[in-house]
Amino acid sequence: FESSHHTLHSDTLKSAMFVTARQLYGKDVATEAFFDSFQLSSAFPFTEEGYFFPKPLHFEPKADPSKRKLLKGQPYIPLHLLEMILRDKKSVSAADLIAAPQPEVWSEITEQHVSIDREDSRGEPFYVERLFPKKPASRGLFFILWQPGGVTPELRKQITQMLQLLGENG
Repeated sequence: FESSHHTLHSDTLKSAMFVTARQLYGKDVATEAFFDSFQLSSAFPFTEEGYFFPKPLHFEPKADPSKRKLLKGQPYIPLHLLEMILRDKKSVSAADLIAAPQPEVWSEITEQHVSIDREDSRGEPFYVERLFPKKPASRGLFFILWQPGGVTPELRKQITQMLQLLGENG
């Protein structure tokens, strides 16, 4: 069973953008120096409830053992809780995290395929999980773009064009 990742990591996103930039602008513009001029975060979910970020790795509020499993099952926290944690880790309790909504961005479909052995033509079934964005359009992914000195209007335009082409081509 092949499972799809629910996180779009920064290196995957930047690599896809690099290939797309080569298609749009050619090798003269889409150089390694161009791509080294900015940094991207991984892509995180947003919904009509707001922006969500991964729960900080070393943030473990005190909780009784029956609640620890619930805490581990929550990979994301809303922006307002992250801001509270960054200001004062003690201001956010286990109950706050457990009560926080989890973003639902993806619909999952499991498909069966068959792999055919080239030597004896025997078929072996396998399953693949595919992810599709849920409707409505008020859900999706966002990332943080950083460039020394601030993001230039030219870079913003290029990134927007790359993302549009990626959205059209998948």
